[in-house]
Amino acid sequence: MLRTWGSYVEYRKLGRKSFQEVCEEVMPVAEKNGLGVVGGLDMSGTLRSKGFAFPDMRIFLLCNAAYANIFLSAAPEMVSILPCHLSITARDGGVEIAASLLSYLTRDMKLENDVKAVVEAADAKLKAVVDQLAS
Repeated sequence: MLRTWGSYVEYRKLGRKSFQEVCEEVMPVAEKNGLGVVGGLDMSGTLRSKGFAFPDMRIFLLCNAAYANIFLSAAPEMVSILPCHLSITARDGGVEIAASLLSYLTRDMKLENDVKAVVEAADAKLKAVVDQLAS
């Protein structure tokens, strides 16, 4: 399912596994789909440490180095949208898994066809990760 806010679009699914189970599966599922986990943020932990009540929420930073090389070689000014973000958020009875899609973040850019193909391939990999984590 796509969710939009203005020009921002993400691909998301709801899953029935526990938050912890899904977080533990991110690395092997990402690697199976040609993406590496290059970092992450414990958003709920950070906010809780500041005194805010927050549901479990983590952001994983995913990257395919070959794709990033092609994309950033063509559009180095777009470094701020990489690596790709995958969020896991606890919800009643399960989790929400969501990914920001590069095709929507770059839709107003004039990209060469080979770069557009990389963006579309990256989106396909991100969607596959979301689908597999939600199943």
